[in-house]
Amino acid sequence: MPGELSLARRNTVRALIVLLLATSFLFATQPPPAEAGIRTAERRMAQMINRARAARGLPKLALRSDLTYRARTHSVRMARSGGIYHSNLRTTLRGISWRVAGENVGVGPSIRTLHTAFMRSPGHRANILYRRYRNVGVGVKWRSGVAWVTVIFTG
Repeated sequence: MPGELSLARRNTVRALIVLLLATSFLFATQPPPAEAGIRTAERRMAQMINRARAARGLPKLALRSDLTYRARTHSVRMARSGGIYHSNLRTTLRGISWRVAGENVGVGPSIRTLHTAFMRSPGHRANILYRRYRNVGVGVKWRSGVAWVTVIFTG
């Protein structure tokens, strides 16, 4: 009939409406760009790291948004690939001033579980407790109920 949309066209219009609604939801739930953009899970991991350091008389690490952005970017890459691996820190930290740097990566069911695993691993624990580090960035990407985490340390 004239004026009616074909079935294929109606399905296309429905798909576009769903896509527009989903996109609107995504943009509405993103933190404003002017904000540091550090999310709750990222702050929690940084807090646990700083508590572990404080318990040993070490200075607190400053949670930096530029390091967090780069750590989050790596966590997103790992989650997309489904594999855990370290970034190339020289490339990752390009444009940032640093003398020493390290990185912890992990995947697990919760931030607390990952922090506990890091503290039980000699290499990861050494990064958390290294005296020369002064800054930290934590990137968390949740995917299918699993946290993909990258922690970047600099000093």
